[in-house]
Amino acid sequence: MGKSLYDILDIDETATPLNINNAYRRLKAQYEQNLPEDDDRHISAIQYQAIGEAYAVLSNPTRREIYDKKLITDRQNSYISVTEPSGFPVFKVFLLTLLAVVTWLGYTHYQRTQAKYQLELKRIELEKEQARVSQETLRLAAEEAARQEEEIRAARQEAWEHERSLAQSRYDAEKLANDLASAEEAERRRREAERREQARLDAEWQRRERSNAQGPKFIRTY
Repeated sequence: MGKSLYDILDIDETATPLNINNAYRRLKAQYEQNLPEDDDRHISAIQYQAIGEAYAVLSNPTRREIYDKKLITDRQNSYISVTEPSGFPVFKVFLLTLLAVVTWLGYTHYQRTQAKYQLELKRIELEKEQARVSQETLRLAAEEAARQEEEIRAARQEAWEHERSLAQSRYDAEKLANDLASAEEAERRRREAERREQARLDAEWQRRERSNAQGPKFIRTY
């Protein structure tokens, strides 16, 4: 048998799509540097074309599956044609059975590889979803923190306004108390002045009474 498409891309038959893509990019860049301008028969041009054809098959899951089955069948036929001894039908049956088992094992391994690949894709998608949920949770938490901070600021403003109102009320009460005290003091002084004036008038009247006891009588007119 000649080189397989896997050999052309220098990868294993169990390679993942990512491995296939990376190998193609690497070989493409390598051979593009050596491509002749107008000679399609140059070895670099032939190899470059082979790389593109190999990638076209192996990068397509359906075409790759068909190619893998064909590759297994070709290997079985090649192995039988080389190792089959003449006159030994029992040995031929044994070889066919062995090849069938190997084929089944290879296909099972391929299926397991594909299953692992699908699980890995699902794991990556799950991690992306978890990251998105985490970001959304952080965004909501930030919004809630901002809302609480705004409420605290409003509460502080309201408390400051209330404190200022209380201070104004205390100032007004003290001013009113001072005004009342001043009014009471003024009233006390007025009454004291009236009392002293009345005492002066009474003393004057008594003096006149004593003076009139020895002379003409005067009538009190106040």
